[in-house]
Amino acid sequence: MHGKPRYSQSQGSVERSNQDVPDMLVAWMSDNNTKTWSEGLWFIQSKKNQALHSGIKTSPYEATFGTAQRIGLGDSPLTEDMYSSVKTEEELEQLFNAGMNNS
Repeated sequence: MHGKPRYSQSQGSVERSNQDVPDMLVAWMSDNNTKTWSEGLWFIQSKKNQALHSGIKTSPYEATFGTAQRIGLGDSPLTEDMYSSVKTEEELEQLFNAGMNNS
């Protein structure tokens, strides 16, 4: 998009916010020892959407959907009976992949 923004003072904050995404992806890739940046997009998007926005005094997710963002096994297609005995991340990943393949 070309042209002058309606509120020129807001353009700087938009640019700073846009720079957060690549910076967060670089950090995520380093933490997870990967070069596949696309694997971190969901995580980064989720973090950005649940962060408190000072202008609207809530998170973008909550402002859009009217409820706090839920993340975790309770929001997964797995039941508590399915994951209650899991002890390692690898076991959870296998269980989740098996559950997704059976759906």
